[in-house]
Amino acid sequence: MKCFADYDQQELTTEERIISVIRAENQELKGSLEKLKINVTLLSEAVAFQTELIKELLNRQQNNVTKEISTFSFPLQTEEDLFLIDRDMTLDAQIIYVNEMKNIFSQATLSKSLKNVLAEELVLEFNIDGVQNKKACARTKNFSLPLKIVRLTDGTQSAEKALRKAKHCVKNNACKRKMKTGKTK
Repeated sequence: MKCFADYDQQELTTEERIISVIRAENQELKGSLEKLKINVTLLSEAVAFQTELIKELLNRQQNNVTKEISTFSFPLQTEEDLFLIDRDMTLDAQIIYVNEMKNIFSQATLSKSLKNVLAEELVLEFNIDGVQNKKACARTKNFSLPLKIVRLTDGTQSAEKALRKAKHCVKNNACKRKMKTGKTK
């Protein structure tokens, strides 16, 4: 019997040694896992910081491009402003104007927003095709820009139809205002 007891005792010590080795490895793995967590946190913070720096640089770059390109502000007041923008349009300027107009068009209905891009007098002087003794917007080099923006902000109908309708509403509102001021005088 003594033999079996010695054997059991020997077997337990081997099992205990294996368990202690596994526990040590487990502790080592836990330590490595904690270091990895810390490194991932540091990396994510670094990425967030770099993202903010990139955004700031892009904003600065866009603002510098805006200062170099754009001497116009919306709404455009004169026909000369309209033709100067059309003449001086570059790809960088196009991106800036598209973003500005998209922002303006998304704030209100198209007919109200249109008056924030073009002065009412310009809206009344021009129509898309140049009929009825009006000047044609479609003949300008960059006429497709407002159409693209209208398409982006209002997908319910064709951009040209939406723009025609908005110009018509602006014209009707101007006529109503003119009639009211004419009656009060």
